[in-house]
This record gives sequence, C-alpha cells and structure tokens, in this order.
Amino acid sequence: MIWVALTFTLLFVVAFVFKAKVVWDASHDIYSGGGVPTLDFPIFFPPLIAFGVSSTLRLAGLNPFPFFGIVIWLGLTVSAAMMIWYFDHLGAPERLRQLNAIRSRNPEGGEP
Repeated sequence: MIWVALTFTLLFVVAFVFKAKVVWDASHDIYSGGGVPTLDFPIFFPPLIAFGVSSTLRLAGLNPFPFFGIVIWLGLTVSAAMMIWYFDHLGAPERLRQLNAIRSRNPEGGEP
C-alpha cells in the first residue's frame, strides 16, 4: 500500500514541476498570460502532494506529529504563491523588451 501512496506523491510532484514551467513561461509572455493557466498552481497541487506525503509517512510509520499534512499543505501553498509572484517579477524585463520591439515595428500603436 505504501507504493500506491508513493506513486501518487511522485506523480503529483512531477506535475507540480511541469506546472512551475508553465508559470515560468506565462510570466515571460507579453500579454501576461497568467490567470487561469497559473492560478491552479498554488490551489490544486499542494493539497494533493501534502496528502501523498502524509499518507506515505503514515504508512511507513514515520509521521512526525499530528496534522503534519496541513503543515506541508500550507508550506507548499505559500511557496507556490510566492513563486508566481517571483516569476512575474523576473519576467517583467522580458515582457517590456517584447513590448518595445512591437512598438518599434508599429509606432501608431494597437495590435501588430
């Protein structure tokens, strides 16, 4: 049974990493492609990973204290939300560079 919990955890950790890549790409998008594609990053994945980690530890007999899963969930949620903010902060110069390139090709404004 521990293999099921471990597989569940690893599956969602890999999905979490791939979703972090989507958040990174959206933060560099000229049209600020965040929103729905990135909002599920701090909402959907942390509780599933926390459930998997706490289940794996409980089945292995290593659960450190009661409600350990909630601590993991809160830590992952706050970390994911901060990653969205930080990636957006790092992507701002690239978005500005892309916008300036479009404006130089189309000085009247509007869409290219």
